[in-house]
Amino acid sequence: MSFIPVQTFVRGSVIKAKIPPIDDKVFEGKGKDTGNFKRPSFVIEGEHRFVMLHDSDQADIDSRWVLAAPITSASAEAKKALKEGRSILASYIPVERESYTFLEHDSYISSAQIFPMNRLWLYDVILGQISPEKMAEFDTQLIRNTGLMPTVLALAKILAVENYGIDEAAAGQENA
Repeated sequence: MSFIPVQTFVRGSVIKAKIPPIDDKVFEGKGKDTGNFKRPSFVIEGEHRFVMLHDSDQADIDSRWVLAAPITSASAEAKKALKEGRSILASYIPVERESYTFLEHDSYISSAQIFPMNRLWLYDVILGQISPEKMAEFDTQLIRNTGLMPTVLALAKILAVENYGIDEAAAGQENA
Protein backbone atom coordinates (compact mmCIF):
# COMPACT_ATOMS: atom_id res chain seq x y z
CA MET A 1 0.00 0.00 0.00
CA SER A 2 1.17 3.51 -0.70
CA PHE A 3 0.22 6.94 0.46
CA ILE A 4 -1.31 7.99 -2.85
CA PRO A 5 -4.69 9.25 -1.65
CA VAL A 6 -7.77 7.28 -2.63
CA GLN A 7 -9.39 9.26 -5.40
CA THR A 8 -12.88 7.79 -5.17
CA PHE A 9 -14.77 6.20 -2.31
CA VAL A 10 -18.35 5.98 -1.12
CA ARG A 11 -19.96 6.32 2.26
CA GLY A 12 -19.21 3.18 4.26
CA SER A 13 -15.90 2.43 2.50
CA VAL A 14 -13.24 1.14 4.89
CA ILE A 15 -9.78 2.54 4.27
CA LYS A 16 -6.56 2.23 6.23
CA ALA A 17 -4.88 5.49 7.15
CA LYS A 18 -1.66 6.52 8.84
CA ILE A 19 -2.28 9.35 11.28
CA PRO A 20 0.86 11.33 12.08
CA PRO A 21 1.88 11.61 15.72
CA ILE A 22 0.78 14.63 17.73
CA ASP A 23 3.51 17.10 18.65
CA ASP A 24 3.66 16.80 22.45
CA LYS A 25 5.34 20.23 22.64
CA VAL A 26 1.88 21.74 22.27
CA PHE A 27 0.90 20.06 25.52
CA GLU A 28 4.07 21.22 27.28
CA GLY A 29 3.54 24.90 26.44
CA LYS A 30 6.46 24.93 23.97
CA GLY A 31 4.64 24.77 20.65
CA LYS A 32 2.77 27.37 18.62
CA ASP A 33 -0.02 27.46 21.18
CA THR A 34 1.57 27.99 24.58
CA GLY A 35 -1.57 27.43 26.61
CA ASN A 36 -1.58 24.96 29.48
CA PHE A 37 -3.06 21.98 27.69
CA LYS A 38 -2.97 18.42 28.86
CA ARG A 39 -2.51 15.67 26.31
CA PRO A 40 -5.93 14.12 25.64
CA SER A 41 -6.43 10.68 27.19
CA PHE A 42 -7.50 9.31 23.81
CA VAL A 43 -5.35 10.08 20.80
CA ILE A 44 -5.52 8.36 17.42
CA GLU A 45 -2.16 8.12 15.70
CA GLY A 46 -0.39 5.52 13.59
CA GLU A 47 -2.10 3.02 11.28
CA HIS A 48 -5.83 2.41 11.75
CA ARG A 49 -8.86 1.44 9.72
CA PHE A 50 -11.58 4.06 9.23
CA VAL A 51 -15.11 4.14 7.84
CA MET A 52 -15.69 6.98 5.40
CA LEU A 53 -18.80 8.94 6.37
CA HIS A 54 -19.50 10.48 2.98
CA ASP A 55 -18.83 9.97 -0.71
CA SER A 56 -15.51 11.29 -2.05
CA ASP A 57 -17.28 13.95 -4.14
CA GLN A 58 -19.37 15.40 -1.29
CA ALA A 59 -19.74 19.05 -2.32
CA ASP A 60 -20.07 20.50 1.18
CA ILE A 61 -16.74 19.10 2.43
CA ASP A 62 -13.35 20.49 1.43
CA SER A 63 -11.86 18.03 -1.07
CA ARG A 64 -8.63 17.84 0.95
CA TRP A 65 -10.48 16.33 3.92
CA VAL A 66 -12.67 13.38 4.76
CA LEU A 67 -14.95 12.77 7.75
CA ALA A 68 -14.24 9.35 9.17
CA ALA A 69 -15.04 7.09 12.12
CA PRO A 70 -12.34 4.82 13.52
CA ILE A 71 -12.70 1.07 13.67
CA THR A 72 -11.41 -0.08 17.04
CA SER A 73 -11.13 -3.14 19.22
CA ALA A 74 -12.55 -0.95 22.01
CA SER A 75 -10.43 -2.98 24.42
CA ALA A 76 -10.21 -0.17 27.00
CA GLU A 77 -13.98 0.34 26.89
CA ALA A 78 -14.61 -3.42 27.11
CA LYS A 79 -12.35 -3.72 30.18
CA LYS A 80 -14.00 -0.74 31.84
CA ALA A 81 -17.49 -2.11 31.11
CA LEU A 82 -16.54 -5.52 32.53
CA LYS A 83 -15.08 -3.92 35.66
CA GLU A 84 -18.24 -1.82 36.14
CA GLY A 85 -20.58 -4.74 35.43
CA ARG A 86 -22.25 -3.12 32.44
CA SER A 87 -22.44 -3.53 28.68
CA ILE A 88 -20.07 -1.75 26.33
CA LEU A 89 -21.34 1.74 25.48
CA ALA A 90 -23.87 1.93 22.64
CA SER A 91 -21.61 4.42 20.83
CA TYR A 92 -19.50 1.40 19.78
CA ILE A 93 -21.22 -0.28 16.82
CA PRO A 94 -20.11 -3.93 16.57
CA VAL A 95 -18.71 -5.22 13.28
CA GLU A 96 -17.91 -8.93 13.23
CA ARG A 97 -15.02 -10.37 11.28
CA GLU A 98 -17.33 -13.15 10.05
CA SER A 99 -19.36 -10.57 8.11
CA TYR A 100 -16.45 -8.26 7.28
CA THR A 101 -13.55 -10.51 6.29
CA PHE A 102 -11.25 -7.53 5.66
CA LEU A 103 -11.14 -6.99 9.44
CA GLU A 104 -8.40 -8.64 11.48
CA HIS A 105 -10.81 -9.42 14.36
CA ASP A 106 -14.25 -8.54 15.68
CA SER A 107 -14.24 -4.78 16.08
CA TYR A 108 -16.38 -1.69 16.64
CA ILE A 109 -17.06 1.50 14.71
CA SER A 110 -16.80 4.33 17.21
CA SER A 111 -19.63 6.79 16.63
CA ALA A 112 -18.31 9.04 19.43
CA GLN A 113 -14.91 9.63 17.80
CA ILE A 114 -15.62 10.93 14.30
CA PHE A 115 -13.16 13.47 13.01
CA PRO A 116 -11.94 15.23 9.89
CA MET A 117 -8.81 13.70 8.40
CA ASN A 118 -6.43 14.82 5.68
CA ARG A 119 -6.95 12.65 2.57
CA LEU A 120 -3.19 12.42 2.19
CA TRP A 121 -3.20 10.18 5.29
CA LEU A 122 -5.30 7.54 3.48
CA TYR A 123 -3.73 4.52 1.82
CA ASP A 124 -4.68 3.94 -1.82
CA VAL A 125 -6.73 0.77 -1.24
CA ILE A 126 -10.35 0.41 -0.19
CA LEU A 127 -10.36 -2.62 2.12
CA GLY A 128 -14.10 -3.24 2.08
CA GLN A 129 -17.56 -1.80 2.55
CA ILE A 130 -19.79 -1.55 5.63
CA SER A 131 -23.36 -2.65 4.84
CA PRO A 132 -26.16 -0.07 4.57
CA GLU A 133 -27.88 -1.72 7.56
CA LYS A 134 -24.76 -1.36 9.72
CA MET A 135 -24.32 2.25 8.55
CA ALA A 136 -27.94 2.91 9.59
CA GLU A 137 -27.05 1.59 13.08
CA PHE A 138 -24.10 3.98 13.09
CA ASP A 139 -26.31 6.89 11.95
CA THR A 140 -28.88 6.22 14.66
CA GLN A 141 -26.21 6.18 17.35
CA LEU A 142 -24.56 9.31 15.93
CA ILE A 143 -27.93 11.09 16.14
CA ARG A 144 -28.19 10.03 19.79
CA ASN A 145 -24.57 10.96 20.61
CA THR A 146 -24.92 14.45 19.22
CA GLY A 147 -28.40 15.20 20.58
CA LEU A 148 -29.87 15.55 17.10
CA MET A 149 -33.05 13.53 17.70
CA PRO A 150 -35.31 16.62 18.12
CA THR A 151 -33.91 18.05 14.87
CA VAL A 152 -34.35 14.76 13.00
CA LEU A 153 -37.95 14.47 14.23
CA ALA A 154 -38.70 18.08 13.24
CA LEU A 155 -37.24 17.50 9.77
CA ALA A 156 -39.22 14.26 9.39
CA LYS A 157 -42.40 16.14 10.27
CA ILE A 158 -41.63 18.86 7.70
CA LEU A 159 -40.91 16.25 5.02
CA ALA A 160 -44.11 14.36 5.84
CA VAL A 161 -46.18 17.51 5.38
CA GLU A 162 -44.33 18.67 2.24
CA ASN A 163 -44.16 15.31 0.47
CA TYR A 164 -47.25 13.48 1.65
CA GLY A 165 -49.59 16.17 2.98
CA ILE A 166 -49.50 14.46 6.37
CA ASP A 167 -49.80 16.64 9.42
CA GLU A 168 -50.77 16.00 13.03
CA ALA A 169 -54.40 17.02 12.48
CA ALA A 170 -54.79 14.71 9.49
CA ALA A 171 -53.06 11.88 11.34
CA GLY A 172 -55.41 12.37 14.29
CA GLN A 173 -58.50 12.25 12.04
CA GLU A 174 -57.38 9.00 10.48
CA ASN A 175 -57.15 7.40 13.90
CA ALA A 176 -60.60 8.60 14.95
